[in-house]
Amino acid sequence: MDEIINYFLDYIFPRVSDQRFVAKDDLKGNSVNSIHNYLEGAVWNSGIIWQCYNSSMYYPVIYFGLYGDNAMKNLIQRAKFKAEWAIAKEIGKQIGIFLLKNDVNSLLLDAPLVLTYIPPDKKRMQERGFHIPLILAKQAFRVINKNNPTSEYISVLYKNKNTDRQTNLSKTDRQTNIKNKFSVNKNINLKKWTENTVILIIDDVTTTGSTIQESAKTILDFVKTMGLPLPKIIGVCWLWAE
Repeated sequence: MDEIINYFLDYIFPRVSDQRFVAKDDLKGNSVNSIHNYLEGAVWNSGIIWQCYNSSMYYPVIYFGLYGDNAMKNLIQRAKFKAEWAIAKEIGKQIGIFLLKNDVNSLLLDAPLVLTYIPPDKKRMQERGFHIPLILAKQAFRVINKNNPTSEYISVLYKNKNTDRQTNLSKTDRQTNIKNKFSVNKNINLKKWTENTVILIIDDVTTTGSTIQESAKTILDFVKTMGLPLPKIIGVCWLWAE
């Protein structure tokens, strides 16, 4: 089992950082420029969580910071609950830069690449008027696409039913809450996907990984029913609420 995990880690994506960094509590200034300068100078508190699709297929979920870091927590709360979505645009850019910088195997440059995101509840989207994972994915794509012009930004999934908020649910309840709530958009040309295709599924915060796990399962199960080769999955999230 360890050999399989290590192989996947080396092949799919290198461990982005073993260095632990706690963000400063005092993020000076509130402007986007100050946030940009702060993020450019920050050492991301990054890591990898492993998810299992089946006994022979594992995939990584890369996170870029910890929800416990006060500065990062402050930024995501401002973005989500105070509609300061310009913060999410800057975070998305930095995620794209970070992914390319740490892509030592040139996986994101050489492989057919698809960037997508965890889809929103229709009701919540109507209430807020924006969706953080969508913004993160779009901005990361703009950075990566300059280096890999064949990369694509696609809304692969949609939510077929609204769900309760995951925030206060247990791990088991989170899995139940999100189970079978995603569907694959039928207008996507899956036939051009190969076993070399890499799909980045982007979310804002992950705790148990249930949401990314269910979205990955939905994609892989659907591709399998089409009789097509399974693509490689990489989950990407802004923060991990460990």
